[in-house]
Amino acid sequence: MDSDAQEFPAIRRLQPYKCTAADRKFRQKVKRERGHVCECCGASDVPEKLAVHHILETRTFPQYAREALNMIVLCERCHTNITSAAQLADAAALRFYASLPSQIRERHLPFLVGTKVARPGLLDAFQRGNVEYWNDRAVGDLTR
Repeated sequence: MDSDAQEFPAIRRLQPYKCTAADRKFRQKVKRERGHVCECCGASDVPEKLAVHHILETRTFPQYAREALNMIVLCERCHTNITSAAQLADAAALRFYASLPSQIRERHLPFLVGTKVARPGLLDAFQRGNVEYWNDRAVGDLTR
């Protein structure tokens, strides 16, 4: 196998992750730095109504729980959309990420590449933002 090839484990062990006061404080800081605005739809809201979504889930990758570039500030509606999509089909979640504004995807991409654990599909969604491709994949996943 070539030395630059990355291996992505098919199964990762979920670990319990307890959100601490330090985590909550860090999330508030991220919301403040990003202007208390949903990074998906642009809706502005009071900080308490905004969610901080982790791209690499904390139960799977707790080492990135307090990494600002692993977080996207979302309104309740957009956060519900991504969490529901992730429960339905992987491609549906990737479609959500591909639909993020390009400046948001570009901000997070170097972090995701640098982790060496982000799956190729996730990297592709952030690199290309090809919503139609991921929409077709999501429909295929859901109709099988």
